[in-house]
Amino acid sequence: MSDLTSENNESMSQEIKPLIKTKKNTLNAFDSALATVSFILLQTIMMGIISLFPLSFRQIFFVSFTISLLVEAVFFFAGAFTCKVVRANILETTKLNKRPGILSVLLAIALSFISLTFFGNLTNVFVAVLEMFGYSQVISNIEIPNFLTYFIYVILLAVSPAFFEEFLFRGIILNGFKKLGTIGSVLLSALIFMLMHGGPDQTIHQFILGVILGFAYVYSGSLWVPIIIHFVNNFTAVTSIYISTLIGGASSSGATQMSYMWLRILISLGVALVLAGIGFALTYLCMYGIKKIKENRDTKLKAKMVDEEALKIDLTQNKNEEKLSKTKKIIMIILFVGCGIYFVAEWISALVKGFML
Repeated sequence: MSDLTSENNESMSQEIKPLIKTKKNTLNAFDSALATVSFILLQTIMMGIISLFPLSFRQIFFVSFTISLLVEAVFFFAGAFTCKVVRANILETTKLNKRPGILSVLLAIALSFISLTFFGNLTNVFVAVLEMFGYSQVISNIEIPNFLTYFIYVILLAVSPAFFEEFLFRGIILNGFKKLGTIGSVLLSALIFMLMHGGPDQTIHQFILGVILGFAYVYSGSLWVPIIIHFVNNFTAVTSIYISTLIGGASSSGATQMSYMWLRILISLGVALVLAGIGFALTYLCMYGIKKIKENRDTKLKAKMVDEEALKIDLTQNKNEEKLSKTKKIIMIILFVGCGIYFVAEWISALVKGFML
């Protein structure tokens, strides 16, 4: 009797098993489109709710801090919502569960300083050209008079953007574009990263940084590497403002100090291109190091996988990618076109506003 019962239970479990949807570890382009749309909708809802509160209430220190944190957290909410809808394992999919080694962390820090040192002049030249035609750069009014304020800005402008934005842009959006290949997925995610930040002032910097963050994510196989790069990049900017305040200096952009003469701009462009070339070479070396570290790590992991069944399961999970139906492809195209129009319109609006200042 017990044998019969166990046989019945086993047959029932075999029938029920296919009906149970397991979480997937891969994303596709439709998921990237869903994440992008989710961000736009959540951001719009969030800003609408915030606008309902009186300005005097929003200016209260604790309220202002909370609002800023929530606005930045929209990036994470959009990514987490997408994972929930498509039933993706957040940690596995985004590679948040992959911890980088010490050498990878050091290379990530190096990439941050390379980005700031060797590619920053391209942004200055771009803004200077815009200023030639009457554009007014949006100057940040951030003031950091004491250490407490500095600490708060580090959280708001360095810690939270590094984690929340990388979770969405690299962990979700870039991941969904992987069928386009490494270069295609990195460039497309960097373009969206650039447009999502809106204003023309940081257009060049955001795109180059997005490319660096994308390659760092792909080659390291860990989301923590681009998070570190992003954090160090923003942390350096906030710290420079704080130090500038302490010594009584004013934080000003190199672009605002440029002469508006075309000759000077051309010379500056030449210098910027030379520095960018050096930065590209250094970036390549760092990326090569990060890639080699991952390859060595993967080789060691495969050597430890003695159990053939475990290897078989792992390979099955990697190949278990959802094929997009024709309907999903059409919806995906519509979503991306809509998002593209929205982001480009926001960017043009910021550009026009700069000319009207």
